[in-house]
Amino acid sequence: MVISRTSFLIIFLFLLSFPHYVSAQSGKVKNKGDRFAPFYGKWSRDFTIMMGFKHKARYQISTNRIHYKLNGSLGNAEYTIMRDRFLAKNNRFVGHTKEGTYFVIFFKITAEKDLMLYKREVHNLAEGLKAKVPSASDSENRGWNTYKK
Repeated sequence: MVISRTSFLIIFLFLLSFPHYVSAQSGKVKNKGDRFAPFYGKWSRDFTIMMGFKHKARYQISTNRIHYKLNGSLGNAEYTIMRDRFLAKNNRFVGHTKEGTYFVIFFKITAEKDLMLYKREVHNLAEGLKAKVPSASDSENRGWNTYKK
């Protein structure tokens, strides 16, 4: 069987484009192998500090960044942490802001729509990678906090 050049070219182009079509059509293929994917989404918590001052903290977690926003009676904050590294072994995210502030963040999913998060500022990527996983009773850096999806 002899295939013409045109037929060969059409088959070749189809085979090249097929994997891209499949990944665009299926959300499951998109994040396959990304161990950070379970944490994607919008997470928030409401809390009260000193004399009843109400606050809301939000995290929007995506492939390569975490956007943080805090609104409350005593102040507001907002910044994006770009991902430098994610270690699935202990759910450790290390990243930096555009101003060069580094953070290490540890994650635990405790229920379908609950995420426990512990965030701490560090000096650099190396310190973030070496930081010990905080114990469940650790209260420094505001300790572990639970966020809802």
